Amino acid sequence: MRFDSLPPTTLKQKNMISRKIKLKRKEIVRFGLPPELKQEKICNLGGYNDSNGNPSRPFSYEEEDKWMPEIVGLKVSDPGFRSSVTHWYKNLTIKIKPDGVDLEIGLDSAGNPVNIEDYLKYQFAKQHPWTAKTKEECMGAEHLQFYFEDPEAENISKGTKLELTSKAYVEFAKLDEDEDKMDWVLRTVISKFPELGSLSELTKLSIDKKKLKIAEVIQKDPAYFLEVMVDKDLIYKAEIASMVEAGVLIKEGNKYLNGTENLGSLDGTIAWMKDGNNSQDYAILKARLDQFGTPITSKAGKSKKETK
Repeated sequence: MRFDSLPPTTLKQKNMISRKIKLKRKEIVRFGLPPELKQEKICNLGGYNDSNGNPSRPFSYEEEDKWMPEIVGLKVSDPGFRSSVTHWYKNLTIKIKPDGVDLEIGLDSAGNPVNIEDYLKYQFAKQHPWTAKTKEECMGAEHLQFYFEDPEAENISKGTKLELTSKAYVEFAKLDEDEDKMDWVLRTVISKFPELGSLSELTKLSIDKKKLKIAEVIQKDPAYFLEVMVDKDLIYKAEIASMVEAGVLIKEGNKYLNGTENLGSLDGTIAWMKDGNNSQDYAILKARLDQFGTPITSKAGKSKKETK
């Protein structure tokens, strides 16, 4: 069953909040196909089965009871209502033209769709294994063929990132007065962004060049930078990263090894370092880091005691 065969929706609600997005298809790349035919090609997004082999259900049963009677033409009390809904899902197809399909996905103040048909298309497409959230995600995976173009969500995302970036640069300015912390931050962030360079290379940079590296992190992920800046265990994480690079600690998957001793995850290793019963073994690790790697500064060591 195609959506263009459905009767127009009769839902009339007050306090409706319109929100429009577009469902688009990936550009057809087929050598030898004339451009005009590529432009006219219509792709179908059809029904599919879930992991249990049943037709996928865009709505919950509660939502079906509220909204699907209008679609299938049966009351909820009808014995055949649920099977009719299932059959309808199974045969559902959305025709997607080259310029995409416009969908009204707004809800009214009671949480009901402004346009039931469009909202159903949206929920169906959103759950479909061939659909990506964004064009970038779609282009990065061969099996994904469709994506959403959502200007409002993009604007919200850009606004959120701008706000986080502004906050991040306020915190970044504080590093001018704390070069040790700048060093700890730089040692820590390379675990997520190894493309910044090796730890030994980064710690040898001038202050200005270190700032440029940290600025790269802010541009890529300001929220992560803010998390690092307020992390009470920052210095431990910086030291662990240094020990791993120097071979003083060995990292296997998500666990850290001191020789044959498994110190556990990152949090477990930090807890081990803080445990006074391990102070002698911990001192040996720090001595080995001084000998084979890039040690944490003495001032940093003093700060560490204060954070215990």
